Amino acid sequence: MTDALFSISKNADLFICECNYLQGNNFGHLSYEEINKIGDRLDCKQIWLSHMSDEVIDSKSISMNRLSDGLNIEF
Repeated sequence: MTDALFSISKNADLFICECNYLQGNNFGHLSYEEINKIGDRLDCKQIWLSHMSDEVIDSKSISMNRLSDGLNIEF
């Protein structure tokens, strides 16, 4: 987690954020728990998660959009 996330998400239509774990603080990676805590402070229209572990991909408790191979997104 770094405060740089706030500046790089500023005024973004789409913010793609890596999310490698469900919980905790893990060096070099963000968890869903961390992103969820700061989500309302990120100045972007949409957040999509990427670079996910199997626990994040398979989780039924995540409310944010998740990218996947072959996903077709229409705006």
